[in-house]
Amino acid sequence: MGNVNRATILTGRAVQLGDADNPPTPERIHQNWNRINSLDGAQVHEEANSAVLALIAPPAVDDEKETQSQGQGSVAAIFEEMPNTFKADAAAGVDVVFQFNISGEGGGDWQCLIKDSTCRVEAGIHEKPACTLKMAAADFLAMMEGSLPAMQAYTSGKLKIEGDIMKSQLIEKLFKFSF
Repeated sequence: MGNVNRATILTGRAVQLGDADNPPTPERIHQNWNRINSLDGAQVHEEANSAVLALIAPPAVDDEKETQSQGQGSVAAIFEEMPNTFKADAAAGVDVVFQFNISGEGGGDWQCLIKDSTCRVEAGIHEKPACTLKMAAADFLAMMEGSLPAMQAYTSGKLKIEGDIMKSQLIEKLFKFSF
């Protein structure tokens, strides 16, 4: 006769609401509390090591409907807001054109022109962009919202980059995303 105990660690999907330069406000945390607290799609870990690894490399968001229902807004709204998140001081001496081809519902083509510490975003296709970023709308929204890290999107094939791949790394330095 004796007692038997069992402990299990559950990890849900990662939710990123800010970054080191732009920490989330209490209001933003409150608005996203159901997502933060959700255990939908949680992984069960029988041992602490697998739980720690899951926290280091959270699973990608694969369910397109779930991604769209999380309230991130629309692709067009993100491109409309991009000039307002532009860091002009970080763009000194930068002359580059980024082309975005977003497929799927709500997608489209946008060009982002950076020159002389200014940013202009327009719908359409540019003749000679420095690099072209291609993604599905749901994955783009997840990446902008922070639940799909850019490197994970690229290595998993959800983000395809054509042209000068090194120029694409400027995007995170030139914009302060907090959607």
